[in-house]
Amino acid sequence: MEIFEKKQLCGRRFLRQHPIFHDIIGNEIFFYIPDFYCSEEKLAVELDGGIHIRRKGKDRQRDEILESKGIRVIRIKNKELTDLPNILQKIQACFNDE
Repeated sequence: MEIFEKKQLCGRRFLRQHPIFHDIIGNEIFFYIPDFYCSEEKLAVELDGGIHIRRKGKDRQRDEILESKGIRVIRIKNKELTDLPNILQKIQACFNDE
C-alpha cells in the first residue's frame, strides 16, 4: 500500500500553500502560507531553498508564531528532496498517533 497518494500521507490530507490567519492590524489581514499544511495534524511543512539561509531570523519568528497557534512546523532542505521515502518518513513521524 502506498503511504503517499492523492495529496495524502497515511490518510492525512495536505494542502499546498494553504493560508493560515495570523493577525489583523487596522484594515490589513496578515497570514502565513506554508508550502504544505495538514489541518488534521496541525502540521506545516516548509521546503527550504537557498533563500532561507538569509532568512533564518524571519523563519524562526514565523515558526514561533505558528507554534503559538498550536501548529507544528517541520523544515525540509531542498537537498533532502532527492530522498522522498526519507522525507515522507520524517513527516509521518510528526503525526500525533505515530
